[in-house]
Amino acid sequence: MEVMMSYLLVFKRYAPFESFGGGFHGRGDSRPSYPDVARTWAGVPFDRSGVTGAGVGAASPTTHRTTRSREYISNVRVTVTDARLEDGLVLFTAHSAGSNPHPIAVGAPDIDTYIDACIHFNGNGLTVSGVVRGNDFPNLEVFLKTPTDRIHLLHHWETSHGGLSGPFRRLWGRKEKQVITRFSTDVPGGS
Repeated sequence: MEVMMSYLLVFKRYAPFESFGGGFHGRGDSRPSYPDVARTWAGVPFDRSGVTGAGVGAASPTTHRTTRSREYISNVRVTVTDARLEDGLVLFTAHSAGSNPHPIAVGAPDIDTYIDACIHFNGNGLTVSGVVRGNDFPNLEVFLKTPTDRIHLLHHWETSHGGLSGPFRRLWGRKEKQVITRFSTDVPGGS
């Protein structure tokens, strides 16, 4: 019997600004990085048979200029819905949500990210396509981690909103119908 190992589709939101939202700082938000530095990141495991486990999520520490020595980490919630295998395609929708955890940001809205994923295994490789919806701040990256721990950057998108106004104007509401970007990327076999 052949043992299948899972891939991991990862989507992260990161703030590449020196500071954001009036004095908040993330630890090294930059690109591309898998996915260790991000305001939120989420991952969904899958293989040829479909989604193979629950979604996972995390965040990097946030500080504020008034309390620089104290770091706070967001509780990122991840849900996976509508997971199915249809005509040989692995399909699912994933949603991540996490907000600024700092005590002076009480009531801060979540960064909501939705991804409608479609994975087509073709020979030894695969094509990963998706539609990303949600808040249009901050930036976004989508990665694929292979069963052999290779990392492939699938897509990068940058917000047009700055670090000061973006958090205050672009994060209110879940924006589940607002399309941010679309992508389709081939990943060769043996990766």
